[in-house]
Amino acid sequence: MSDERHSAPSIPSALTIDDAPSPPVVHSVHCTAHRDDETAWKCFLEQLRSRGRTFARYEARGEIGRGGMGVVKRVFDLDARRELAMKIILDCDGKDSRGGSSIDDRTLGRFLEEAQVTSQLDHPGIVPVHEIGIDEAGRVYFTMKLVKGETLRHVFDKVLSGVDDWNVTRVLSVILRVCEALAFAHA
Repeated sequence: MSDERHSAPSIPSALTIDDAPSPPVVHSVHCTAHRDDETAWKCFLEQLRSRGRTFARYEARGEIGRGGMGVVKRVFDLDARRELAMKIILDCDGKDSRGGSSIDDRTLGRFLEEAQVTSQLDHPGIVPVHEIGIDEAGRVYFTMKLVKGETLRHVFDKVLSGVDDWNVTRVLSVILRVCEALAFAHA
């Protein structure tokens, strides 16, 4: 007796939410044994698509920062009534794309792996991931706790100018806690 839930579905290479069933007939795709990482993240992407659109619950409140793989935005979760940070994958050109732009397989795999691995870590120095989903433009995103504070560059400037009780010892204590969180994540 064959169980179709365990086979990785074939998905199109374009990353648009329009490919998701609407309304979804299956609420989750069960991804278990996989031959390789590519099959695993493709199965996971199909699982996200099968859930339909959940992005509507977030209200955008501005950009916090961006890097080579994603842009982090401040959002308000209308259901939970709280502010969060949302990291959204960027397209191949590093742009905040809209719709059917291309995202290479390697970047998508790394982005999904970052979200999944981080969501499994429970440490006071690691920001918890709340949800992984697909936005209205078909881009993969994940939400996490919004951490308010200062950049390390700003803290270093305060040490140099002696502002707000920042000194070398206090900065080294913060850096030590960051190193402890990194050690935990890589253990």
